[in-house]
Amino acid sequence: MKTVILSVLAGVFFSSWQFVMRASGISNPFVAAFLLNLGTMMVIFPMAAKELNWKILLSAGAFLAIIAGLINGVGHSINARLVVDKTEEISRFGAIIPAVCVLVSVICGFWILGEPITWRKTIGICVVLIGIGIVATK
Repeated sequence: MKTVILSVLAGVFFSSWQFVMRASGISNPFVAAFLLNLGTMMVIFPMAAKELNWKILLSAGAFLAIIAGLINGVGHSINARLVVDKTEEISRFGAIIPAVCVLVSVICGFWILGEPITWRKTIGICVVLIGIGIVATK
C-alpha cells in the first residue's frame, strides 16, 4: 500500500509542475528546463548533501548516475519544448509521456532486470497502448 500511495503522490507532483511552468510565461524551453531543474536541486540537495563525498563522486556509480541524468536531461528538454508551446495540449502529451514511461519500465524491467512479465502486466501494456492511441489522436 505504501508503494501505491507514494506512487500516486509522485504522479501528482510530476504531472502538476507542467501547469505551473506553462503559467510562468517562459517561452524558451531551455531556460524553462534549467529553472525547473534548479528548483529540483533546491529540494534534493539538502537531502543528499550529508552523504556526498569525493569517494562517492568519483565512483563508477556516480558516473552511471550522471549518464542517467544526461538521459533524463534529454527527456526534460523535449518535454520542456512541449510545456512552453501553448499550441500543444498538456492533456495529450502529459498523458502520453507517463504512459510511455510505464511501457519502458515494464519492458526494461523484464529485459534488463529479469523481472517477470505476468498476465496482468501484459494486459496493462495492452491497455496503455490503447490509451496512447486514443489520447494521441486529435
